Amino acid sequence: IEEELALIGIPTIGGTADIGKAPDMSPGGKMTIDPAVGAVVVGFDRNINYYKIQYAQLAINEQKAEFIVTNLDAVTHLTDAQ
Repeated sequence: IEEELALIGIPTIGGTADIGKAPDMSPGGKMTIDPAVGAVVVGFDRNINYYKIQYAQLAINEQKAEFIVTNLDAVTHLTDAQ
């Protein structure tokens, strides 16, 4: 999804740049969301983590970002054997 959005000039966050990130879950920890985020676009992500989930949830709930899902199929084929 990152590559396709880049081709049409739409900036992204939460993709490969956020692999390995973790939210601050200490007492008083707070995540700041970029106010320019207008949509959360979700597709298959082999590198999903709590940072990405929390960021998306806050953007949707606190900033009223649109929630867009790209894969509507009921079965995800993870390998050629599945």
